[in-house]
Amino acid sequence: MKSRARLALATLLTSLGTAAAAQPACPQFTFVKQAGAFGPEDYRGHRQKALVEDFHFTADVENLRRGKSGTVGSDIAYTLSVFPNHPRALIAADRYAQKEKAVIPEGLKYTPECYYERALQFRPDDHPVRLLYALLLLRNKQTELALQHASYVETNSLDNPFTQHNVGLIYLDMGQIDKAVEAARRAYELGAPQPLLRERLQAMGRWPEPTATPPGASAPQ
Repeated sequence: MKSRARLALATLLTSLGTAAAAQPACPQFTFVKQAGAFGPEDYRGHRQKALVEDFHFTADVENLRRGKSGTVGSDIAYTLSVFPNHPRALIAADRYAQKEKAVIPEGLKYTPECYYERALQFRPDDHPVRLLYALLLLRNKQTELALQHASYVETNSLDNPFTQHNVGLIYLDMGQIDKAVEAARRAYELGAPQPLLRERLQAMGRWPEPTATPPGASAPQ
């Protein structure tokens, strides 16, 4: 995942916006490659990202300033049609709906929630996208569903310090302090370099200090 996507995730982890209006049900999604068409493709590690990003998901589109090949909404929609799990395009779709104060703003085909559902149906193992979706759900007061997604990621990324760190931050935002402590202990034991989770737990007096070695006992080798 690119550093810009990581920065976007970290920003969202520390800033939850206002709740959105009630959302319509998502349609049934299918993923069939049409002859001669590009996509749908897994964004992670794809070698031809520039074919879409240079002509549809430019900095102006991502920052909602102006479209490249059409409108801002249509360029975001095209990007997500090719790369359903494009994390920054998913974030942009959400921000665009908030900016326009519309459930489905001009140019998009679905609500931001449906784009996330579509991404996870396409690639259920995309943990960063699932965490982004959990944040959107939390912002919209769907705490139980957000917790389910966060727990799924925690369970299925036990060896990933970066992901465990971000899961811990989401648990904090949910008020799940004990779960946040568990994720923090795991993240830093794995060598997570990010200090944010540790600092927030320290401020709460809940930083998981290392277990002291009993007197007379040998330290583990």
